[in-house]
Amino acid sequence: RVLVNAANTLMRNLTVALQSASLAASSTTTGTTTTEGEETTEDGPQKKKMKTNHATNVKRDLYNILDPSFARGKDVILIPGAIVTRLTLPGLINALAGVIGGIVD
Repeated sequence: RVLVNAANTLMRNLTVALQSASLAASSTTTGTTTTEGEETTEDGPQKKKMKTNHATNVKRDLYNILDPSFARGKDVILIPGAIVTRLTLPGLINALAGVIGGIVD
């Protein structure tokens, strides 16, 4: 039972760290997302556009899991799967630790 609780804690820490690194400001927690109606142009109807209002003061990668080669910026969206494939050992340790700022450089 102790091992299951430890595994659950490590997995929760990893998913929170991946979410922190994937978006500069998560629209589910700090911003709002709205869907606009369909627009019609000369080419016919277009798909619905989604507008996301991100908070500007939220820091990306709170847990310091990304290595310096990752593109950064408020408009860059990193998919968690892409982050996992390029995690280094220090990044993985920081993600599993769940400490803001990380424990390893």
